[in-house]
Amino acid sequence: MDIVGDIGGTNARFAVAGEDGALGPTRTLAVKDHSRFEDAVVAFLAEEGITAPRAACFAIAAPLDGSDHVAMTNAPWQFSIRHMADQLGFKKVRVANDFEALSRFALSVTADDVGEIKPGEVIEGAPVVTVGPGTGLGTGFVVPTQERPLAIPAQGGHSVLAAATEDEATLLTIAHTVLGRPATGEDFLSGRGLKRLHDVMARRDGWQAPLETPEAITSAALEGDPTGVATIHQFCAFLGTVTAAAALSTGARAGVVLAGGILPRYPKLLIESPFAERFVGASAMVEYLDAIPVHLLGTGDAALKGAACLLRD
Repeated sequence: MDIVGDIGGTNARFAVAGEDGALGPTRTLAVKDHSRFEDAVVAFLAEEGITAPRAACFAIAAPLDGSDHVAMTNAPWQFSIRHMADQLGFKKVRVANDFEALSRFALSVTADDVGEIKPGEVIEGAPVVTVGPGTGLGTGFVVPTQERPLAIPAQGGHSVLAAATEDEATLLTIAHTVLGRPATGEDFLSGRGLKRLHDVMARRDGWQAPLETPEAITSAALEGDPTGVATIHQFCAFLGTVTAAAALSTGARAGVVLAGGILPRYPKLLIESPFAERFVGASAMVEYLDAIPVHLLGTGDAALKGAACLLRD
């Protein structure tokens, strides 16, 4: 029996994968409730009554260097792939970056999996790029090849963030003072980054009572609160800048897929935001970017499904 996992900084999600890639029921375990990654896997196997697992693919929020050792970026877990496989009895284990799995799934999405954010024309055989704010800001892309799709995780979320307006330049100057270094995409385009962005905007614009949590900010935006709406609009504008850069640098003429733990919960806010306008921009590449379609992943099982694809490849 094969299993797949989507291991983030907050939650670890597992499912049984059939030979055709179909998933069984998903189980979600809190990372904080398990001191080791292996303990979370054991808990899932016990819940499912699995005593002889065959193979597994775990999509993990961590940079991977091809070694046996894995250390997560936004969680305290680290482990040896070989030791974990031996301990739990797997005959085959593949550990992939979570955006490698998401990018792989981007070639397999159906109309039921995504919603359109910006129309465009797909150029068959071109790359697809995936960008997703969540606990961090993940990026990756996939290139179709004759043998099999080649999914490549990236670390674009750690690139220095660029300003497109004078107001944004002021924001980034304040952020530099707060952080002691230039702000990266992930510094603003993540769960805790949303709160940081709100606080920096409050300093710039003189807001007297900044909202206290990312959840409060999004709730305020949904209710039409001016500071909540302004923060979400700025978040999405910066996301448009980062996503356009990712599309240009990978030649993603087959499209952009937005993913992660934040955007699928608030599609209306994204659609009503300046994201699409900022993505297209006003550079010499306006026509190039305007032709690229952008979709939002609506399925919470995307990384699990991508892991199942990688296990079959």
